[in-house]
Amino acid sequence: MDLSRTEQIHQQLWPAGQPVNSRRVFAVLDGARDEKIEPMVRKSKLPHDCLYYEPLTDKLRAAAPHIIELAPEAVFTKRLIEAAWGKSWGIFLITEPAKPLFAVKQNCRKLTMVESPDGQRLLFRYYDPRVMRVYLATCTPEELQAVFGPVSRIMMEGETATELLQFSNTNTGCNITTHQFQG
Repeated sequence: MDLSRTEQIHQQLWPAGQPVNSRRVFAVLDGARDEKIEPMVRKSKLPHDCLYYEPLTDKLRAAAPHIIELAPEAVFTKRLIEAAWGKSWGIFLITEPAKPLFAVKQNCRKLTMVESPDGQRLLFRYYDPRVMRVYLATCTPEELQAVFGPVSRIMMEGETATELLQFSNTNTGCNITTHQFQG
């Protein structure tokens, strides 16, 4: 039986044969990519937060990056994958089960600001898969430690919607595996 792309992505996030509670899965979503993202996250009833510090205007909150903890059985998870895949809405973060949303959010929040060579503070939209795919491949081992923090794997769409990329941090650099979707 052929699985839909959504089902194949779901299986990559929560592999069959592994207990569902053996990992936590988070999505970091770029509210600026689509006006539907922030209301979807807010109405999801899943644990979530904005990566920008309050106070925020409604307009900035809507365009900000948001982190949400996904549940494999949640209707929202399926809807998110269906709506987001191939549209560069964000990335998926896989952690050990003991890592709470707060710890992952704090690490993600630190990455949103970078300093340019001339000392200027800039927003870094690392959660855009088009940015993250390129950035991770150029990181030093020290930079990878900062990016991954409590995260064991980062998953995202490839250059086309027919592939899923999985990045893991090793002692010598970043390991990349590619999953090509069937059907």
